[in-house]
Amino acid sequence: MPLSRPPGGRRSTALLAATALVVALAPVAAQPASAAPQESDGQSPSAVRNDLFLTGPNEGRPESIAVNYLRTNPSRYGVSSADLSDLVVASSYTSSHNGVTHVNLAQRYKNLEVFGATATINIAKDGSVIFVGHSLAPGLQQAPSAAAALDAVDAVESAAKKLRLKAPRSPRVLSRSADAAQRTVVSDSGISEQPIPARLGWQHTDDGLRMAWQLVIDEVDDSHLWNVTIDAKTGEMLEVDDWTSHDN
Repeated sequence: MPLSRPPGGRRSTALLAATALVVALAPVAAQPASAAPQESDGQSPSAVRNDLFLTGPNEGRPESIAVNYLRTNPSRYGVSSADLSDLVVASSYTSSHNGVTHVNLAQRYKNLEVFGATATINIAKDGSVIFVGHSLAPGLQQAPSAAAALDAVDAVESAAKKLRLKAPRSPRVLSRSADAAQRTVVSDSGISEQPIPARLGWQHTDDGLRMAWQLVIDEVDDSHLWNVTIDAKTGEMLEVDDWTSHDN
C-alpha cells in the first residue's frame, strides 16, 4: 500500500520502515474466552448481544479474545486450525472515543512470520467481536522450502540486481539478532540512503511457503523506497512494493 508523505520526508519514512522490520512480535497466550455467540436471555442489558456484531460479550484481554475467535472460526476466513496455530500480536490499541480495541495479528510458521499474512480484529468494550479484516494465508504446511542458503548480504546483492540498481559497494553486516528471523542491518552499500534492514520469514506462494529475506532499500536517487522479498535459497525476487507515492 503506497505511503503518502510530504516532500523531503523519505528519510523519516525509511527510518520508520526500518524500525518496523526490527520490532519483535509478541506471542499471545490463550486466555479463557468463548469468542462465540451468546444468548441474551437472563443477561443484563450490558451483556445483551448486538446482532450486528460477530459474537456476544466475552471475558478476557482483547488480544486473547481476538486469537480465540479466529481459532474457533478458521473456515470462515479460508484457513485451517493448523494455519492459526502460531499467531502473534503485531500491535494493539484502544480508541479513546468508543473503547474499541483494534488488535492486529500476524501469522507465523516455525517461529517465522508469514509476510503479509495478517488479521485486524476489532473488539468492543464488553469483549464482543465487531469486525475482522484479514489477508490470512492457507496451507502453511504445504511443501515449505528448506533452510536459507543465502545470508542478508546475498539478499541485498540479489535485490539490487533484480531492481536494476547499481552494484552494491562493499556491503557488510552492521548488526544481527540471534532470533529465528536473524534480523539484520546491512550497510547502505552505496545503493540506499539508509542502512538496509532485513529479516527472514516466509513468502506464501501458489507452491507453498518459501523462506525469504524481506528488506527495505531507500534508493539513493530519492525516487523509490523498495520493500522487496528475496527467496533465501535461489535469490529470486518473490515480491516487491514501491512505498513511495509519486505526485505530479
